Amino acid sequence: MLVKVLLQPATGWNVELSPGEQPFAFPSKAQAIQFAIAWAEHHQPCEVRIYGSLGDLERSMIFPNGSHRRLLGSDRRRRQVQIPFPDRRRQERRVQV
Repeated sequence: MLVKVLLQPATGWNVELSPGEQPFAFPSKAQAIQFAIAWAEHHQPCEVRIYGSLGDLERSMIFPNGSHRRLLGSDRRRRQVQIPFPDRRRQERRVQV
């Protein structure tokens, strides 16, 4: 999927998701780029093309970007792993009592 960020004189900075859909309008270029990147990360694989105020291509970003691909439900921060080693603190408390 191709996402374009470009300047329209009448509406400001637009994010076009597909040719047949109504574009999203933003007052600043930074807001339009943030929206386009967030949308592309969620709808991978996707390419974001950012055009300058004169209509020339400034930057192109492809998602997923190498190892940054996110798989749903694989957040390592929430995963708990059973460690086969004994808890040293528990053993120390037993010795003290």
